[in-house]
Amino acid sequence: MHSLARDALFAAWIKGDALPALCATRRLADDLVHDYARQRSGSGDIAWPAPDCLGWRAWLIDRFEGLTQQEAIAGNATPRLLTDSEALALWHRIVSEASQHHPLLQTPRMAQLAADAWQTAHDHHLALPVGDPDDEDANAFDHWAASFHSRLQQLDAITCAELPARLIAALRSGRLEAPGRLAVAALDRPMPAQAHLLDALADCGTELVRVDSSHGDAPALTYLPCADRAAECDVVARQIRAIAQRQPEARIGVVVPDLTQQRPAIERSFDAVLCPWLAPGDDPAQRPYAISQGTPLSTQPVIAAALDWLRWAASPEGVELPVASRALLTPFWSGGRSVQAVARADRTLRDARMDPVTLGAAARALSEPAPELAQYLREAMLGREHAPPSRWAQRFAVTLHAIGWPGGLDSAAYQAHRVWNEQLSAFGRLDALTGSLSARAALGRLREQLQQQIFQPQGGNARIQVLGVLEAAGLRFDRLFVLGLDETQWPPEARPVPLLPERLQRRAAIPQATAEGQLDRARAITADLLAAAPSITLSWPVHVDEQPARLSPILPPARETQPSAQAEHAPAWQQHHAQRRIEAWRDDEAEPPPRDSTLSGGVQRLGEHAECPFRALAHHGLAADAPLDPGTAPDAMERGILAHEVMATLWRELRNSERLHALDADAQAALVEGAVAHHLAAWRQRAPHRATEGVIAVEGARLQRRADALLTADRAREAPFVVEWLEGALIDQVGHIDHTVDLHGLSLRVRPDRIDWVPDYGRIVIDYKTGRTSTPVAHTLNAPQLAVYAALLEDCIGVAYATLRAGATGYVGLIDNDAAAALPALTPVHKLRGAARDALDGDDWPAVQRLWDAQLGAIASGLRAGDARVDPLPGVCTRCDLQPFCRIHARNAYATDGDEVTP
Repeated sequence: MHSLARDALFAAWIKGDALPALCATRRLADDLVHDYARQRSGSGDIAWPAPDCLGWRAWLIDRFEGLTQQEAIAGNATPRLLTDSEALALWHRIVSEASQHHPLLQTPRMAQLAADAWQTAHDHHLALPVGDPDDEDANAFDHWAASFHSRLQQLDAITCAELPARLIAALRSGRLEAPGRLAVAALDRPMPAQAHLLDALADCGTELVRVDSSHGDAPALTYLPCADRAAECDVVARQIRAIAQRQPEARIGVVVPDLTQQRPAIERSFDAVLCPWLAPGDDPAQRPYAISQGTPLSTQPVIAAALDWLRWAASPEGVELPVASRALLTPFWSGGRSVQAVARADRTLRDARMDPVTLGAAARALSEPAPELAQYLREAMLGREHAPPSRWAQRFAVTLHAIGWPGGLDSAAYQAHRVWNEQLSAFGRLDALTGSLSARAALGRLREQLQQQIFQPQGGNARIQVLGVLEAAGLRFDRLFVLGLDETQWPPEARPVPLLPERLQRRAAIPQATAEGQLDRARAITADLLAAAPSITLSWPVHVDEQPARLSPILPPARETQPSAQAEHAPAWQQHHAQRRIEAWRDDEAEPPPRDSTLSGGVQRLGEHAECPFRALAHHGLAADAPLDPGTAPDAMERGILAHEVMATLWRELRNSERLHALDADAQAALVEGAVAHHLAAWRQRAPHRATEGVIAVEGARLQRRADALLTADRAREAPFVVEWLEGALIDQVGHIDHTVDLHGLSLRVRPDRIDWVPDYGRIVIDYKTGRTSTPVAHTLNAPQLAVYAALLEDCIGVAYATLRAGATGYVGLIDNDAAAALPALTPVHKLRGAARDALDGDDWPAVQRLWDAQLGAIASGLRAGDARVDPLPGVCTRCDLQPFCRIHARNAYATDGDEVTP
């Protein structure tokens, strides 16, 4: 086989020589066609015949289609060629049927592995069945492959893996005419199936011409050790930017051996350096570089939105709130033009803690802000019937059209939508392979098909190409960077094909199956890469997983050791910040609350102001808060509400300690059980989607234990007492009543949970808690409820938390020294120790009142002055929902989730 330079091939095409070209990869074929087009247009041509230049797979299909046409003219039948999606659907059905007798964890994954093993067996001429009695996986594959082959015969069909053998037979029988000449590119190390087909072409008279893409002269090598993988991506990106600025027309290649794993890091560094203006959601076609390996079509935003909507439509019982929220908030439907209305509906669902969310619930949430969108949702249900894929493909398309999908599209989304239509059409041709399916099963099959379809948006022939080692075969560049050439990565480790016996793979010399095969292939690939450009930079990280790493020994050794390069490129926002020329302005003051009205937020706002002034303003002055996460029912808020309601009902019935002592244990348990059942039933009526039977049973038992334990703690109180106030109202009053209190110039509405009157002593303020409690006395009053409630009463002698927690049900708090017998569980002031004692100027109850008055005065002063500083106490940020709003993390760009944020 003699060689032909790339330029000579182009010259032959220009002269009209219809020399067909067969390339190892589609990317190489596209590259040859683009280079040829560039040369023709550079010569002033405006039109020319397209050259016959195809990748290996496309060439096989093209020749088989030609054979099929010839046979049809001659009156002979040929088998139908299954598409990849059809073949995978057949594998899925066979593996699923087999799993009924031998259950599998991941049927779709096993179907894909079986398809890969089938392809490998044909590529390397492995006889099936493989017949290894000691290999359970191989035996399973033998049974699946036999069933697969039998189904193919029944369908009179073949797969792409069988095309080389079919074409060889047609060539040797004279049914397929061999071309006179054939240019072969990057097929220097063909697999057995490829080699046999090339030999058959040669035997039938085809002159095979090897396309030589090398630059000829020895390249100039530059060695670039880097501190780690992240630094390597950053340093290479900066060097590429410098080259592109000096030589805008230069073709720059970036080859990464483990591109699939390194792609996120590559994108982050290259976006930051080469296109810092690119914002999330922008069209990726704006990037000045292109990555060869695409991503599954199912991960493209417009397609992911379609799958979310179809999943919702196929689920009468609803979907998880994150899925429903993602579907509603996507721009790829009619709601994308009504952002505010959809956001309100999403907030309504979150506030109601809907999980799962049905289409009907979402329609009700949309009925007020956007009734037309609500109607779209009511008509989107797919139903429960079974139907063949062709019917489901039609239903899927109609459902998506009804909700206005896909909406407005940029270039990448438009291309993804076009491929979606092709895939949906292919899915509709699977009737004979799958039979009837439910809506969920059909959607699952379609999702699997889309996950196997790799999508790469076409954004023009970018000058900067990022490729894997196999995609780079035969390509030519002006500058080439090869990353990740450390000894741990290159050569790669052996990766035998699952489901095929390893001994059989070793005997067949499948390169990736053994370390020796990987070494030989890595050496050959390295030699090809070193001939792909006149100037080549070889880089590697000197530390991998915090361990030292060296340059791969299969590369030419560096003549001198260079210091490892460090990442230097700062994020784009830091560059802009460093170049700022703006006036410094701290907006730490807000409009003070009106003097003639009550303070919104009440006591809770006082506590939040003590923790962080901005937090209090945002929550209660600006009505800013994060949507609620449904979580597991009941959450802390629901438990707190239930506990308050149950205890209020119990004490409205009991009223005082005398009536409590009159009950025996059984009567007390019955009273508690009735109160708990009543309020759980009310909760279930309010939120049936959360108060399920199981939740009611578990929460009912828990709440009964806590309430009964707290009543038992009240039984232990020796001093008689009367419950005077419940939920801000006298015990004989019904409902909740807010009291207004004037506190240092602020008017507050307050509602104490409970106030007990203890004869001969005075009144005790009680606040129910189902979570952890904080000390009422501290240097910072971040829980001012008890202090404010105490200010309501002239004869207040103590404050208490009535806790209803596992292992801590009872009373904790503070009481006047002279009234300790009124509630012995409380701590007398003179027994305070540590920081609590240090905060006081005395050891009696008046000292506590003076401290609280001063602390409440300071808080009120800040509120009256409009203090809105972002000034959180330690630990507050970890439980705050406003960090994206206050942007406190921008003050420390390198703070991690576990770091304490300092203002």
